Amino acid sequence: MLIIIALVSGLWLWWPKHGRFKAALKIKRHTSLSRQLYDLHKITGLVGFLVLLVVSFTGFSFAYSEKIEAAITQLSSIHTHRNKPPPGVMSQGSNTFIGIEEALAVAQQVFPNAQPRRVKTPTKTQGIYTVESRQSGEANYRSPRSRVFIDAHTGQVRATENPSEFTAGETFMNLLWPLHSGEALGLTGRIVWALAGLLPLTLWLSGLIRWRQKAHAADIGRELHRQPDQNQ
Repeated sequence: MLIIIALVSGLWLWWPKHGRFKAALKIKRHTSLSRQLYDLHKITGLVGFLVLLVVSFTGFSFAYSEKIEAAITQLSSIHTHRNKPPPGVMSQGSNTFIGIEEALAVAQQVFPNAQPRRVKTPTKTQGIYTVESRQSGEANYRSPRSRVFIDAHTGQVRATENPSEFTAGETFMNLLWPLHSGEALGLTGRIVWALAGLLPLTLWLSGLIRWRQKAHAADIGRELHRQPDQNQ
């Protein structure tokens, strides 16, 4: 949240008066170190603004997911059964289970063009396989949401989950992690997001040095202002 406040306040302080964006975006060469630091701080903040804002907001949403979800439900419905196995699929005491390969084969019939990514095996209290696969176009690579819930005893499909059928609110919530990690934009996005992790330190250091320079200049100005009074 502090990063979001810093980003918004920084943008407000930079915003050029009278729409003089060309001058505000100009980088001056062969100038003083003070000016170079200012340009570094300005351009770094502008280049990384959207990335840092997205990373900060999505990180904030994980800590306050219930509040974010409650706000989203005011605009679009979110079904509470998402991310949970279907009820009523409990072990009946039978020790006979289908194998993982059989469960994968069943899931492949539901999503024939999807790539399997993860299989959750049955537990003592829930006799169900959860097969997670990624369909083409899904933003989430590591934890895709194309899911098939399979009865571990009979091999029957008890429920499915298809991101293409999500509501707008569910799609938004499903995008939070891919946006936070950068994987929504593939390998390029993850590289850019990783490099963006260096931006807060760069902004903090350049901002601190710039502030110290201005404070020092102000001290010199006050000292020069006192000298004529002392000479009198």
